Amino acid sequence: MRDKIEEALKQSKADYTEIRIENKETCRVAFRGRDLETANANIDKGGMVRCLIRNKGWGVATFNDLDDLVAMVDQAYLCARVGTVPEPIELAQVEPVENVTIAKLSHDFRDIPLAEKLALAEHYNQILLGHDDRIVDTQSIYLDVFTHLTLANSEGTYIEQDKPSVVIGTFATARDGDNVQQANEVYSSTQGFELVLGKDELVRKAAVRAID
Repeated sequence: MRDKIEEALKQSKADYTEIRIENKETCRVAFRGRDLETANANIDKGGMVRCLIRNKGWGVATFNDLDDLVAMVDQAYLCARVGTVPEPIELAQVEPVENVTIAKLSHDFRDIPLAEKLALAEHYNQILLGHDDRIVDTQSIYLDVFTHLTLANSEGTYIEQDKPSVVIGTFATARDGDNVQQANEVYSSTQGFELVLGKDELVRKAAVRAID
């Protein structure tokens, strides 16, 4: 991918060109009461090109396919050409940055089957439901997101960064006569799947606080 990005930057006719690409993998499971509300996994890919012509302004193009990268750079350039600015735009001079940060997860949540994530969310939901008859509504959510960001520009900067996140959220609503109380507990981590296992006591705290 880096070769494609750098080749597209070389072909740009603009004074300055910047390419941003984001790949995001998301998995979400949610139980509401005794029902499974959602269980899905998605992959989203997309990016943006910005071109600057100093005496014209900025042009922007968005894309979902890397095969169109050179064409998108040209499109952003053409958009910049039709702009007008009261005076030429001058960017601050900064040194190019090159950095690649790859996440190292002991148990990568992307490798865990959806069925296992569903079972975990259901287990936590059952803890809420079984705590006390006064709990009238619950919600148990499992969410993981893995984002890979790439930023490169025509001045030599090239950055890649992984951003992993895994979250469990538990919500309990209790009713005692006219008294209704809600409580929740959320745990999040930028590490592996193992960090959201064994959180029974945390989940139970939400149920206890809803009753108290």
